[in-house]
Parts: sequence; structure tokens; C-alpha cells
Amino acid sequence: MNNKLLPESKLLAVALDHIPLGIMSGWENVQQTLELVVEGEPDLTIVNFGILKHFASLLCKGTKPVLRLDGSPSYLVEDWRNAKEWDLLYTVDDAVRLGAYAVIVNVVVGCVTEMPSVRIASRVASACLERNIPIIVSAYIGSDVQEHDEKELAAFSARLSAELGADIINLNFEGNLESIRYITSVCPSPVLLAGGAFKTNEYTLRRAAVAIDGGCEGICFGRSIWQSGDPPRVMRALHSVIKNTSNLEEAIGSIATNPVKNTKSPICS
Repeated sequence: MNNKLLPESKLLAVALDHIPLGIMSGWENVQQTLELVVEGEPDLTIVNFGILKHFASLLCKGTKPVLRLDGSPSYLVEDWRNAKEWDLLYTVDDAVRLGAYAVIVNVVVGCVTEMPSVRIASRVASACLERNIPIIVSAYIGSDVQEHDEKELAAFSARLSAELGADIINLNFEGNLESIRYITSVCPSPVLLAGGAFKTNEYTLRRAAVAIDGGCEGICFGRSIWQSGDPPRVMRALHSVIKNTSNLEEAIGSIATNPVKNTKSPICS
């Protein structure tokens, strides 16, 4: 396993690879949002090819960029969690040329693109081994899978992603503390807990605390940060929670006067 991704403390990653879901509130002005995110000093930022190509100097100045390599049709065609197509769009060599610190791909279980996503992840993992660059795999569950327990599905998606070669798992799961502890216990790769558009900044911090208590090595949040109204402030509070520099209630107090805004995109809830 390539452990150069893991710092001495827990990871704060910010996802900015949302464009297939539409132009979301908080992400209209690319440079402005990137500047706010970089000000918050995330350990990692997940971006698409064109963003890293055009804003490499900004991104590499205050964070470590992670390049998204794969993708599916946009929201105009279908729900990406049950996409009929899944393709590798860029290569590990492209990531190296752009100066990416790591790459990221999805594995989506329980839908028609399960095997395409598995093939992509395995081939990228092999190429990453050759180029000595870490691979993060986002573990997802197809939106139509209903006949299985959600915790078991999430654990399966994480474990499968790890056995395909992921250095770190980015886990899309909204379960409770007990469920997260179970998932991290059966997954041999370090886990980041992903987060969507949480309704309040307080909930964002509480979710981060659950992730750490559940055995995760950090968090990977997107809209909950750059739709928060004050990304640097929220990220400072998140750092303090996941890296234990202050307790949860102190962190919540530090953002109590900063209500969340734009909590939902008109395109993706």
C-alpha cells in the first residue's frame, strides 16, 4: 500500500469534482471558490482535469491535488449512481504530467456499471503501482439496490475497493457510529468518510466527529464546505475536530454565528 497519502494526523479532503451534476451554487466562480478552499488548508483537493490544468499553481500552493480520472454521463442523461456507462477519461500518466499528488476513481456496486468501474479501478491501481502514485477509490452503492442491509452494502463496497488496490477508501455512507466502526474494522485500507450537502455547519462538524470516532482516517466533504457561507472558517473548525486540537462543542461554538447557506443545489440534493 502506498502510504504517502497519510500524514501524522487525520486527513481533511475537499471534493470539487461535481460538474457532471451541473453548475452548483458555491462553485460558479472557480478561482474564487478555489482561493477560499485553499485558504482553509485542506490536506487534499479532488478536482477534474481542466481545473488542475488551469489552476495548478493555486492548488499546489496550499494543498495536494487529487485528479479525478473516470466519469459517467451528466445529470442531463441519467442518475450517475445507476449510470449505464462508466469510462476512464484520463490516465495515471496524465495525472503525473499535471503534478497530481494522487488519483481517484469510483467503484459503484449493484448497478450495470459495477464491472466497468471495477475494471477501471483495477487497471488504475496497477498503473499507480508502476508510477508510485496513490489511488483513492470512492466506494458507492447503486441507487436501486434495496434488498440488502445498507451497512453490509457499504462494508462490501469498501472492502471490494480495498481488495482492488485502493490506498485509501472514500466511503459514501450516511450510517451511524456503530455502522462506521464495523465498516472500518473489515476494511484493510484507511477510510475517509464522504459527506454531501449537510443542512447546517453544526451537523457537518458532528458528522466529522462521528467519522473519527468510527475509526476513519479523515473526511472528504464537498458541498458542505464550499456551500457553507464561509469555507475557511468551517474548514478551520473541521481541522480542529478531526485533528483533536479542540473538542467538538468548542468547534461548533466557533462557527455558531455562521449559518449555512446554499445547502442544496437546484440540480443535486
